[in-house]
Amino acid sequence: MKIYLTAGHNVVNGRGTGAYGVTHPKYPNRFDEAAEAIVLRDLVTAELRLKGLTVINDKNDTPLRGVLTWLRNVAGERDVCIEIHFNAGPGSATGVECVVADKHTARESELARALCRAVNEATGVRIRNRKPDRGGVLLESETPRGRIGYLHSPAVAYNALLEVCFCTSKHDVEKYFANRNQLAKTLAAHIIWWL
Repeated sequence: MKIYLTAGHNVVNGRGTGAYGVTHPKYPNRFDEAAEAIVLRDLVTAELRLKGLTVINDKNDTPLRGVLTWLRNVAGERDVCIEIHFNAGPGSATGVECVVADKHTARESELARALCRAVNEATGVRIRNRKPDRGGVLLESETPRGRIGYLHSPAVAYNALLEVCFCTSKHDVEKYFANRNQLAKTLAAHIIWWL
């Protein structure tokens, strides 16, 4: 079993292709979702590798289509594919949630819940429950996109897309940066627990 841990979006010529959020000392020109997803991906990867797990990352400059093709070619049955994102919305929007395919397995739902719990425990960012009793799990059809290719590439793996917090929320961003290193450790621990 391998873990494919990818960063949502990519960085081209030093600029991220994802959302831009609030200003913060780490991002005085506004929070860069793509750049920060890479940072968190690398921190979690290091923690998982310390525990002896095989973790494979995408390249920082590979566009989504390339990542999806790569995953279809390398990830196998029972491998785990987790993509890291930061949500965007109005300044009042806050919370962690994790997206799964509409036709997801019980194991994928458990993984999504574990990832949400990890963010909440490590940072204090609340679990966003758009639907009661889901533990932060969101179906792809409930997102603005309707369908998310990452959750189907490859279909044989366990797939989840983690929206760590809202990069457009000063509250979330402050909690995230105050606890980023602990978050990497806690995410790794929850992934290992789920395995």
